[in-house]
Amino acid sequence: MSALSPSLMTALLATSLLVACAHTPTPYQPRPEGGQYGYSEQGLEPDRIRVVFRGNTLTARETVENYLLYRAAEVTQQRGYAYFSPMQQEVEREEEERYVATGVGFGHPGWYGWGTRFMLMETLPGNSRESFRASAVFKLYKDQEALGEKDAFNAAAVLQEMAALIQRPEPKAEAE
Repeated sequence: MSALSPSLMTALLATSLLVACAHTPTPYQPRPEGGQYGYSEQGLEPDRIRVVFRGNTLTARETVENYLLYRAAEVTQQRGYAYFSPMQQEVEREEEERYVATGVGFGHPGWYGWGTRFMLMETLPGNSRESFRASAVFKLYKDQEALGEKDAFNAAAVLQEMAALIQRPEPKAEAE
């Protein structure tokens, strides 16, 4: 197999860099309808909620867990409560296999046309990437007296302390 020309190598490298730069960790945002990443919540009872946050493969587990907790604090206040306590929680790890091309080449497109086409010669398993999905059911409380001896989070304190950790999506440019 002949060596790749410098211009082709440059084009392949530039394309790889563009693809790599296009992906960022999942920001703190609602999961869009039909989308996979972001937060969602569901009311189970007036004082119980389920919150889920799913991050992409560039979102660290700690970030996913922080966003889940932050969203629980927001929903607690939105529902008129001051404290929340996790009743059950879990973090799921999903693994995505990646493959690495070991060669590239050009070939004739076949009987249906003229010219050349780019094709992968062989692929081998590469490194895998993982993503995380955290979910929890929270019990909400109006005041400390309602808590009794239970350990719970103060929603206002969580929002204040964790605000600096929250990365929101970039604002979209308005069409002119």
